[in-house]
Amino acid sequence: MPRSLPSVAALLICATLLLNVGCKSSEPTVPGFVAYTSVDVGSKIKWRNWDDAAFADAQKSDKLVFLFLTQAWCAQCDEMEAQALNTDKVSAQINQDYLPIRIDADRYPDLYDRYHLPGYPSCVVLTPDARVIGGGTYVPADSLTVLLTQISKYWKDNRPAVLGQADKLQSLFVQAINQRKPQPPTPMVLVLAEAAIRKQYDSTYGGFGTQPKFPQPATNDFMFGAVGRGGGPLFKDVIIKTMDAQLALLDTIWGGFYRYAAFADWSGIGHEKLLDPNAQLLSNYLDAYQLTHNEKYRQAAELTIKYIDRFLRGSDGWGFCTSQQGAINVGGKFTDPKEYFALSDEGRSKQGTPAVDKSIYTELNCQAIRAYFKAQRVLGRQDCGDYAAKSLDQLLINVKGANDGLYRDPLRTAQSAFGLLPDQIAAISALLDAYETNGAKEYLTRAKAIASFVTKYLVDRDSGGVRYEASVAGNPGRMSVELKPFNLNADAVVAFTRLYHLTAKDEYRKTADSILKFLFNQSVREDDLRLCKLAGAYIWSSHAPLTFVVVGKPGDDYRSLLQTVWRTYFPRLVVLQFQSGADKPRLGRFEFPVTDKPTLYVCLDTLRSAAIDDTATVITKIKDFLHPK
Repeated sequence: MPRSLPSVAALLICATLLLNVGCKSSEPTVPGFVAYTSVDVGSKIKWRNWDDAAFADAQKSDKLVFLFLTQAWCAQCDEMEAQALNTDKVSAQINQDYLPIRIDADRYPDLYDRYHLPGYPSCVVLTPDARVIGGGTYVPADSLTVLLTQISKYWKDNRPAVLGQADKLQSLFVQAINQRKPQPPTPMVLVLAEAAIRKQYDSTYGGFGTQPKFPQPATNDFMFGAVGRGGGPLFKDVIIKTMDAQLALLDTIWGGFYRYAAFADWSGIGHEKLLDPNAQLLSNYLDAYQLTHNEKYRQAAELTIKYIDRFLRGSDGWGFCTSQQGAINVGGKFTDPKEYFALSDEGRSKQGTPAVDKSIYTELNCQAIRAYFKAQRVLGRQDCGDYAAKSLDQLLINVKGANDGLYRDPLRTAQSAFGLLPDQIAAISALLDAYETNGAKEYLTRAKAIASFVTKYLVDRDSGGVRYEASVAGNPGRMSVELKPFNLNADAVVAFTRLYHLTAKDEYRKTADSILKFLFNQSVREDDLRLCKLAGAYIWSSHAPLTFVVVGKPGDDYRSLLQTVWRTYFPRLVVLQFQSGADKPRLGRFEFPVTDKPTLYVCLDTLRSAAIDDTATVITKIKDFLHPK
């Protein structure tokens, strides 16, 4: 990302933000406030944790808080720390005049989403009670010294003006969070989503927006699932051109997608590689391969798996690491990434390998697990499915907390965030994918248990929607503002709707409907691509998905039936497996004959197909059922 050099005026302007909190003890019964731990980086700055003690000291000493939000993959963050913050002059100044707090944004996404600025790193100046007065991104040492001096002096000489600025920004933040536009769920959202795509789509270069250019996996996902009146993909030309354009970010040597391009034509690549966009793009390219059968999309998916397997697999034989830097750090200075990544595998290896953040986080791992299960289904990559299952099993053992809630990471300490919405929803979704892929009923049971946690502690029965955390009472600054993030609420609608279609339990449908109603009351601009998330949630909630039910004795014929379905492009589907001797074949009003012979049934709303047991004709019979002559 381009660096920005803020003036004093800029440092007193609102930061862009969004979300949340965690827990009080290593085994909380209810999510609550978490003490956010600063990472020990051997710095000259005396970094503090984000906790009650720090803010008590800030108020006692009457010091402003200097909040440094960093990412492990961010070269500019490391560069600023080494060349600016860790200099004798700057570190002494910060230690003397400010209370410094350094936070890893991946570990504490709730705090990051409330306080981050556009770009990395985020340097945010707060009042002693954690209200924002301003901030900036990358600032060189000389400029930072001047700014810190001026801000500290202004605080001492103009206290009422600074506090007034803090009040104003806090008020604007609360207003933005609580802005509402009441309306019932309506199919008009599909029209609005289509209009937003058409407006944001770059017809010249592909993708969305101007520059910098980032992949938009969630928008891609919606376009793959959007069906026109004739039954075909509504956005086929747009999605294909976008998928082709994004290949500019694919590392053809190691595999995996780089993070972004600085310019509209997908040039000026930022070479960091992050787990979550790679997992989501892997899913996108598997969809593209299903839709078109074009080998270049299969190859892109295979290269992404190759990269993740080589660089981001967990060191203990399960799980996925978080990210890899886009250059090699040598004494605080980074090698030229453009030259480095132009080298062959051998050439890169001779110079060394960019650092990998080996942290394991629940949400990000569940995204990768879902993509690996999808690779098993679409590509027949059983090795991916096996690793996904092992990772999911081990992850849930290590992050499980009280009442079936999940921690953000396996550390499970007093500083580990517990019960955060993104971790719970991602885990439910991964468990449902595991159940649909492997047919193991324990995955569905576990998904229902985590859904009960979400329903009990995070669903707001009074005002609607799902909270990022259970309680914000007593938290400082923006952490005291209750947040119900738009995209995560949309994901929750889909997760609970899938649970309904897999269990026929009406409680899940009712929860999904109430969350969807809340989302329709949010104010969203007509060109906002979040409308795609809303439209996708609406389609899941209001249109019955295609449901495949497989009954019989597991074996080659059983797997062949499933594989034929998996490799065929269906925009929205759910799959139930009733393996003979283990289940009573029933779903809602439908009953299925008990048989050892593998048999497939197709259900759509109130309709059920005849039994299909011939692999050679399964797709023809499915299409005949869906489009009778």
